[in-house]
Amino acid sequence: MGTPHQVTAAIGAKLRPNPFSQVTVRREAGRPTELRVWTATRSRGAVTRNYASGKDQDFERVYGSVARRNGGSARSLSDLVVLASLGLWAADTDLIDPLHLHAPLCSRPHEPVPSSPFEAFALRGEVWLQHGAEPPAHLSTLPLCCLSPQRPILWHQGAPSEPILPWWPTADCLAAVAALQGQAPARPDILPALQALAAAGIAVRKPAAGQADIEAGADLDPQRTSFSDHGFAIIGQILPLGQIAALRAYWQKLAALDLLPDRGDDGARRGSHGEPSSALLLHLLQPLIARIVGTDVKPAYSYAWTYRHGAHMPLHRDRDPCRCTATILVDYAPAVEGPTPWPLGIHPRGGGAPLEIQQSVGDAVVFNGRELQHFRPPFTAGTQSTSLLLHYVDGDFSGVMF
Repeated sequence: MGTPHQVTAAIGAKLRPNPFSQVTVRREAGRPTELRVWTATRSRGAVTRNYASGKDQDFERVYGSVARRNGGSARSLSDLVVLASLGLWAADTDLIDPLHLHAPLCSRPHEPVPSSPFEAFALRGEVWLQHGAEPPAHLSTLPLCCLSPQRPILWHQGAPSEPILPWWPTADCLAAVAALQGQAPARPDILPALQALAAAGIAVRKPAAGQADIEAGADLDPQRTSFSDHGFAIIGQILPLGQIAALRAYWQKLAALDLLPDRGDDGARRGSHGEPSSALLLHLLQPLIARIVGTDVKPAYSYAWTYRHGAHMPLHRDRDPCRCTATILVDYAPAVEGPTPWPLGIHPRGGGAPLEIQQSVGDAVVFNGRELQHFRPPFTAGTQSTSLLLHYVDGDFSGVMF
């Protein structure tokens, strides 16, 4: 059979790292406490495995093998066995080309050019450019594997309570950003790019003399009051239209691959715990959710659901590691203008008939899922609906979250 090293080399030659995968590690006081592995392969579809220190006996062994997976080769036969069992390494015939989020930032030739001069505009918030594989330092802990490998990425945050969002800019949009920063001349030919920046919320018109300063962010006081008084808040469009379009395109492709596990209703209800795009959005939206909830929260876990005709979501409350939930509708078929006909039902505080909330694609509802029972009725008004559920806990929560 050969030496252990020869056996390991032979097995390793038949396997390679799975690019359609994500590993998430949660740490406390610098030590790993939880591990989530999400993988997608042809033979097993999308699979999520969660491990917690002190709860799973093989946590240290699995974590060690996963931590050693980078560098092109595993260190031992034991590592290869673990990585293959998790789907982090697989045969070429079992691998799937990964899907990526891509939100282009580009001028559109048929849109009107701003009537105001270039000097009337300013950047809103902060931007950071990422040219290589390494993101800006303050984003290095985010789960970014679902992002397009194209570079550069323009990261933008309009206000401290808003998410930091990735955009993929064209050269003219980069030139417009540089001009707004005073690092390049304001040429007339970049006015269409300025329009694209304004549409994405990256640029705004400067206030006229005597007017208030540029608005720091959306007024969330009504939603914050609603959450405090009633346990839920309707947010409406939670992301710029370009980001919503990118999520929608990603999910149309992922749903078509039919990888998500069957969660009931004869395959009409499919869900994935910790799917990469939902895991990233979970972290990106944390400042906004904290603003709405009115207290410090941190990301716990995400779930992605695709419902097909005949599915329903049973009446339930969420489990303990869930201070609040944001549910975002990212796709609906057949496409409709405005609110879709399939509602989210929430039982209000104090009893009474359930509220039926209809969302448009890109709309979000934030609610206390541990307190308020919620459901969706049988899905009969369409063929497919996809929602991302993002769960958060209080900032001082220390239990198992994955």
